[in-house]
Amino acid sequence: MIRIQIEPVWRFSKDDGARSMLVMMDFLHEIRTTGKITRAADQAAMSYRHAWNLIEKWSAFFEAPLVDRRQGRGTTLTPLGEKLVWAGQRLRARLKPQLDNLSQELETEINQLLPHGPSIIRVHASHGFAVAKLREMLSCEPEIGVDLRYVSNQTSLASLARGECDLAGMHLPQGELRQRSIAACKGWLSPTQHRVISFVTREIGLIVKSGNPLKIDSLERLLDPAVSRYPLPWLPVYARKMQDMFGGDPFPYGIEENRPTLEQFMRYTYEQGIAKRHVKPEDIFPKGIMTLVRV
Repeated sequence: MIRIQIEPVWRFSKDDGARSMLVMMDFLHEIRTTGKITRAADQAAMSYRHAWNLIEKWSAFFEAPLVDRRQGRGTTLTPLGEKLVWAGQRLRARLKPQLDNLSQELETEINQLLPHGPSIIRVHASHGFAVAKLREMLSCEPEIGVDLRYVSNQTSLASLARGECDLAGMHLPQGELRQRSIAACKGWLSPTQHRVISFVTREIGLIVKSGNPLKIDSLERLLDPAVSRYPLPWLPVYARKMQDMFGGDPFPYGIEENRPTLEQFMRYTYEQGIAKRHVKPEDIFPKGIMTLVRV
């Protein structure tokens, strides 16, 4: 199966248009993460000398250094280098979903024309960590290709009804709101052609400050205007309505209760270049800083 990966290219030019410069943002990001040009060069599959030549060319083009080398401190980025990495991370965060959808579409069209191409499972789903995990699992099968596109709940069902996808993923809340959502979905589904499968239950967690200074030990206490940071007289009423609509407490407490969501969040922030390293939930909630309280 042919895989397609689309990545943005950064090419800078000056007003006179006499020359332009191609800058490798991932290369700079690797220097920022490791503090070593050798690691960045290895990651980019180039020699150390070639890596230094690139850095010197970039610095000459911008008329300002991008890296700073100091004895015993390794290599760091200058403010200009940091700003370039920040711009690359921001662009990736905004464009990655659209580029992923486009690459999936092109993969499907091209692989269908190849001899002995794999079976393609077309998945249209609203965004979620479980959907991304499903794609990873299916991609491990050598004879199965996955065409995953992120769309809204209603769009995924419309695609399924029109035969544009094989699996449609959607979110359904708990409680009273769940029945309303199901009723809205029934118009797109046929009992003789479709089957609804419960895939995963997602929960949202809250963590309180160390020592639990507000003494939040129950959901009723959390809705108390004297405890809330937003002491509005009507807030508890609407909060209880939300609780009834979602069928109970929508905010489970604790790292373990939210570990799958936290681990996926940490992995995505690292892969998208937002975090410098891949951390675990325990790293962002160290002991002695946060206290877990079940409501």
